[in-house]
Amino acid sequence: MSELDQEAFDQLKAETQEDREDRYGDGVFGHANLGLVWTSLLQNHYDIEFDHPVPGHLVCLMMAGNKLNRAALPTEPHVDDYVDASGYLDIARRSSPGPGGNDDAAE
Repeated sequence: MSELDQEAFDQLKAETQEDREDRYGDGVFGHANLGLVWTSLLQNHYDIEFDHPVPGHLVCLMMAGNKLNRAALPTEPHVDDYVDASGYLDIARRSSPGPGGNDDAAE
């Protein structure tokens, strides 16, 4: 991975987040919807019933975990692994209930 100073990383992250929002819409809303899809898939696969859908902030944490897993591979990591993980964590923070998040996100 090429070395990026903090300012360059922040700029790349902002550009990536803007591109994703232009393409896919609001990240908080999109990941809440993804939680609904994951809930349906898991319920059908395991023949179980959840009390509530997988919350969007948890979806984001799992997506960030995927990027962290990729960054930990013995191959040279790509800067987008870090940019995307950071973006997912930002959305998780904004969509999670409690301090710094959306108190209505869990509903």
